[in-house]
Amino acid sequence: MTIKVGAAGGGQSPLPRFPDSVLGPDGELATDGNIIPHNGTLVNQIEMPTAYSTTSTGDYQGFLSGSLVWSVNATDVNAACDGWMGIVSHIYDSTNDRLYVFAVDAGTSPYTLYTAYITLETGAVTNVGNHQLAANPTNYNAIGGAAPNRPNIASGNFTLLFEDRTVVVDETDGSRVSDTASTNITGTNSPGTYTTADGTTSIWQSTFGDTGQSVITKSGVSTRISTVFKYDFGNKGLTSGVYFVNWGDKVKAYSPGGVDVPIIRTFLKTDFDDWLSDMADYAGI
Repeated sequence: MTIKVGAAGGGQSPLPRFPDSVLGPDGELATDGNIIPHNGTLVNQIEMPTAYSTTSTGDYQGFLSGSLVWSVNATDVNAACDGWMGIVSHIYDSTNDRLYVFAVDAGTSPYTLYTAYITLETGAVTNVGNHQLAANPTNYNAIGGAAPNRPNIASGNFTLLFEDRTVVVDETDGSRVSDTASTNITGTNSPGTYTTADGTTSIWQSTFGDTGQSVITKSGVSTRISTVFKYDFGNKGLTSGVYFVNWGDKVKAYSPGGVDVPIIRTFLKTDFDDWLSDMADYAGI
């Protein structure tokens, strides 16, 4: 894989216009960290785990108007599970109200990967199935340790891009479709936390400030792009970068280091995918 380092542009201008943010309940949210708004009648906020390691699992939690409704730990998927993949490594199926999550049993060698989904309105956990990985991926449990992708919101196998492996998981039983060594890194120990629906383009976290960079990858070629989000996100009191999360027909711009605004933008998935593809063209990849 080729990594280009430097300012964006590829000799082209102007910079593609950032997509409009969805307003209302799916717009900006001011609350404590790791929470995503959810337009449900029984659950209207979802909190992602704050811990993502083999020793401290953390919980997915559902809230209604600030009151805890349910809590899901990795051991609720299977007693053998030690923790989750990175906390942005999940996919929401808004058609069926299912949040697909990936838990890990680190007691096997290589690790065993569990695919499951949480029904967000009830907190019910369904274990789809599991398989033993061909080899342990590097930094699988880093915050952006895997970029999950699915061709459709409600159907299709899952492709997980780790830093050094690409794993395809069968949607029906969690078995291994393929597991190959590959170079997917697009940032510091991160394979890109969001991939477009067509699987061609991914983006690593967006950092902010004058020295900030984002990394976009298309068809195996990556480029670092400086400060392309500064004008839209600014700092907003954030203490870490912005990640982009698959959330049904939407994309959530999320910062685990957000002091007041963990969800700082919400986009329609089609708009965000078009923009990301345009950014790759703008960057010359």
